Amino acid sequence: MNMMKNVLIACLCSFAVLYQLPAVMEYRDISWKDNGKTISVMRWEWIRIILPGNGTAGHSWEFTASSSILQYCPYSKSIPPNGGKFRFIFHAPSLGSCELLFKPSPSWDKSDQMEPFRVTILVDKDWPPGICRAA
Repeated sequence: MNMMKNVLIACLCSFAVLYQLPAVMEYRDISWKDNGKTISVMRWEWIRIILPGNGTAGHSWEFTASSSILQYCPYSKSIPPNGGKFRFIFHAPSLGSCELLFKPSPSWDKSDQMEPFRVTILVDKDWPPGICRAA
């Protein structure tokens, strides 16, 4: 009976870990303080861009990418208002560089005008041999 209880607990814990995997995933956070910078990341890393916004007023961000080395996760855009922040998640499966340009959409009121946000992601390192980071 005790062994069955342990097996049941192990199964429940395994299910809980697998179910919560996206919630515990580690990200490289990039925010407004990084505007205009080049950020170096490792291949297979997950990147989360956090930008200010007012989703309840219909504000959002649109972005363009200079290359296809980053994969955008379209389900990652935050649900407004989410604390006045928008989150965009990218995955870096390839080596190279990519400039991301975020523009406010629609054009915000003059009193609340946000500047575009620009960051260059440099994927210049691979993980050491023996460590698998593939998604």
